[in-house]
Order: sequence, then structure tokens, then C-alpha cells
Amino acid sequence: VDFQGVVGNGTGIVLSPDGVVLTNHHVVQGANTIRANSLGTGQVFDADVVGYDRDDDIAVLQLRGASGLPVAPLGDSNTVALGDPVLTLGNANGTGNPLTHEQGAVTALGRAIDAEDELTGSSHNLGGLIESSTNLKSGDSGGALVNGAGQVVGLNAAATYNFRMDGESTPGGQGFAIPINRALDIANQIRS
Repeated sequence: VDFQGVVGNGTGIVLSPDGVVLTNHHVVQGANTIRANSLGTGQVFDADVVGYDRDDDIAVLQLRGASGLPVAPLGDSNTVALGDPVLTLGNANGTGNPLTHEQGAVTALGRAIDAEDELTGSSHNLGGLIESSTNLKSGDSGGALVNGAGQVVGLNAAATYNFRMDGESTPGGQGFAIPINRALDIANQIRS
């Protein structure tokens, strides 16, 4: 992602073979150009923002010319329970390929955070989040929180030095994810 000469990194979740991708609004906010690497196929795509919900930190992208992409297996975030083992998949520190991953467990449900994006200075409250003991890093935003069955149950939303929690320090190993059911509801509203 190119923000007026500053390059940022993030992750997205492929929702359809023709390249509809779910990510965080803060990953693409203010971007001049967005380029997506499909780690499943090795292809590189230019991407357009279909729409976004700033308050819920959701954005939907369309990869230009995509077809036949592997789609993420989606789970039910209503079934997530305290202590469940989880894995986060992302692009930690912009390493690219392969995806980085962190193992942990669900440590809280229904968490609310005040998040500030230091790149843009924007701040907002995110609620109803899944907290886990995964140590998210810059570039992991927009990636998947995956349950023990290999299903996506959350959209990684907050961590990192450029997306910090008010009064909390994430490097201690906390990750916050938007429940996938809510993220998909918002994405479907954006698409329609």
C-alpha cells in the first residue's frame, strides 16, 4: 500500500475466487495505490477499494483481473470460547511470503479498545473484539484469526507500533480481532 510515498503493509482474507478481499479500513486508508500478492497462487494484482466502514475498521477490496483464487474457509465466531487455541496469519513486518503465524489462545471476548493509527492520527473505538494471546505485529492487520478446525473466526484488527491501544502496550502479546460474523455482515452491506 502506497501512502504518498510511504509504503505500508497489511493482510487480507480472500472471500471469493474472483478476488473480493476483506481487510481493515486502516490498512488501506489514504492509500494512493494498493497492490496485493496472492500467496496461494503467487500472482500480483492491483486492487480497488469497493467500500469501507471506518467506525468498524472494515474495508472490501476487489483485485483486478482475479479468477480462481483459493477462498478462506470461514467459521462461526459465535462459537469462539475462552481458552480456545487460535492462530493468527499475517504479513508481520511486511515479510511477504510465506505468511507469518503466531499461536495463542482466546483470553477475552467482547473487548473494547481505543485505537489510534499513528500514521494518519485517526482514532476510534472498536468494541466486541476477540482478544487472544497472539503477538500481532505491524503488517498482521487484516489477517485471519483461525480456530483449531482451521476456520477463520476473526479479522485481526489491532496490535503493532503503528496501531496502538490507548493505555495498553501490545508487544506484551495481545491481539484483537473483529469477529468474522460481524465483519462479513459489514462486508456484505458494503458490497450490496
